[in-house]
Amino acid sequence: MSRSYGHEVTVTGGTATAGTDFPNFDPFSFAVGNTVACDQITITDDTNDEGSETFTLAISTNVATQNPATTVVTISDDDDDADETYSWEDDDYQVSESAGSVTVCMIRTGNNNPQRTIPVSYSSGSANSNDYTQVGSWTFPANDNRECRSIPINNDNTYENDETFYIDISTTDSAGNSITRVTPYRTSVTIDDNDDDITYYWSQSSVSVAESTGAVSLCMRRSATANNVQNVQVSYSSGTAVSGVDFNNGGSNVFSFASNSVQDCNTVTIINDDDDENTESFTAQILSSGNINVGTPSVTTVSITDDDEDNDENIQWSTPSHTFGEASGTVSVTVTKTGGTSRSTTATVAAYSGSATAGSDFNLATTFISIPAGSSSATVSLTIINDGNDEPSESFTLVLSGATNNVGISQSTVTITITDNDPPAAVAAADDDGLTGGEIAGIVVGSLIGIILIAGIIILFPCLLMPGGNMCAGLFNRAPAPAPVTYQGGYNPGYNPGYI
Repeated sequence: MSRSYGHEVTVTGGTATAGTDFPNFDPFSFAVGNTVACDQITITDDTNDEGSETFTLAISTNVATQNPATTVVTISDDDDDADETYSWEDDDYQVSESAGSVTVCMIRTGNNNPQRTIPVSYSSGSANSNDYTQVGSWTFPANDNRECRSIPINNDNTYENDETFYIDISTTDSAGNSITRVTPYRTSVTIDDNDDDITYYWSQSSVSVAESTGAVSLCMRRSATANNVQNVQVSYSSGTAVSGVDFNNGGSNVFSFASNSVQDCNTVTIINDDDDENTESFTAQILSSGNINVGTPSVTTVSITDDDEDNDENIQWSTPSHTFGEASGTVSVTVTKTGGTSRSTTATVAAYSGSATAGSDFNLATTFISIPAGSSSATVSLTIINDGNDEPSESFTLVLSGATNNVGISQSTVTITITDNDPPAAVAAADDDGLTGGEIAGIVVGSLIGIILIAGIIILFPCLLMPGGNMCAGLFNRAPAPAPVTYQGGYNPGYNPGYI
């Protein structure tokens, strides 16, 4: 040949792909005087486990050709016996939440010559994205058969059960080439919770507050910080202090801890009731729940000290007793207030019968008194009933009770005496069926005179019958009888025992 030629060659058909299994190449060139031209085609060793692949080279039709104008190139795969597989080193990893991370390793067996990147996928079990952070693919350098990656674990400081998530090896590498995965191609990661050591407790076991303060702040603490909001339930219980009367929690029974905080405080309203009373108390208790571990003290006692003990304002009757005549009619009794006039007050007045009877001897017109602030007295009105009966003095009692606005009662009772104004009454006339008073008096006087006359007759009658009246005379004027003379033998002829 007197000149050189370059002849184009095209690729047709086949299972091998230009650019993947072999590169594109330039035309064959015949040098001057040569009848044979050779070219070297590079075959790509792609490490894919695949069957033999072919492609066909055809001489361009721009020149005269003779058979064979085409040739078939067969690429025999050398990866058939490599057994390149991927699996996890362990099918279950355990890690404490406080560890911060867990190391998970993937194993490659068989042909470890090529560099290969293996994607993975994550699926949540009881753990979720708040409990761990996903990492990307595992990349094997050439000649490497073990690759490990660290997965961050989030320490959330929430008391909870152990939690699990899963990682699966993909069926293709990052280039989209198929890979063989063997068991275990899924591994689980279990996060052991470490928050059962975090406890919630009151900052103080007891708190004292003056009633006039109006509020008390209760503070709860926890033993460690947390990176999330935590709500804690509290129960309030009345003691001598009563909810709604002495204190009010505003309907809130929840303490809410902000992220990374160790203390939360709530305000409880203290009701200043103006009652003179002893120190009173109530309690607040932390309630345990599934994710709340209660420490000590779990109960705090709030004592409310009374600020009304120094109040000296009292009401009382102006005197302990009053006397009114029966004809007095409407009268007033005064209630006075001592110790100051800064407080208004009201009180109840009640009457209790003694020898004087309500409705017969008196009527109480006032049953309620009111002393405004700035005033120091009030009056109680009552009516004395003039009944016209001759009777001794009678009495009854008035009683004060229920003074309001922290005003005391230093003297609650007063005795009211009613003196009678009626002269002794004449003996009343009898009715038509009996004797009159005059008749009865005449009978009594006549009877006495008759008795005297009868007695005189009985005594004087024997005197009138005796001759000479000597016996009667002797009754009124007689000499003493001579002493008897005693004779020997006991006989006295001059002694007459019947002589007077």
